[in-house]
This record gives sequence, C-alpha cells and structure tokens, in this order.
Amino acid sequence: MLIIKMVPERNGAYDNQRSAAGFAELPDGWAAVPDEMEEDVAAMLPWIVPAFDGGTVTGVQPGEAPPPEPEPEPPPDAYEFTLGLMGVDGDD
Repeated sequence: MLIIKMVPERNGAYDNQRSAAGFAELPDGWAAVPDEMEEDVAAMLPWIVPAFDGGTVTGVQPGEAPPPEPEPEPPPDAYEFTLGLMGVDGDD
C-alpha cells in the first residue's frame, strides 16, 4: 500500500510511505493510493500534482522539480579575510 501526504513539502515534493502490510488506519493528512494507480504514482513521486477525494488519491499528473538552489559563495581565504579586516579592497 502506498500513501502520500496531502500537503506538499516546502520544495513542492510530496512525502510518501509504502507498506507491504498496509496501514491499520491512515495518518491524519495522508491519502491512500488505489492499488490500480500505485505503480504510475510511484514512478512520478515525489514531483506530482495529485487530486484527492477525502483520504483517497483520485488522479495524479507529473509535476516539476524546482530548479536547484545556487551554490553559496565560498568563504574568503585568509588573505581576503585579512584585507577585509584592514578595509582594503583586494583589487587595488
């Protein structure tokens, strides 16, 4: 049994859990994927656009992954750091 969280994460991905034994009851905020849809939904996760009816997934479309976040600026090396403390621009 596959279940997905009904509210996406901050990055737009849908959290999901799978259990061969199933679930005694669905956790709050989660929806069950019908057996006949499970393979298709699993192939698109986590970037999906789901449709729900109560605690059941009734449809799903492929979603888009967000663009990668830019790499952070590397910290200054010792020379640049020292120049910065002295108030000197390294380009001078």
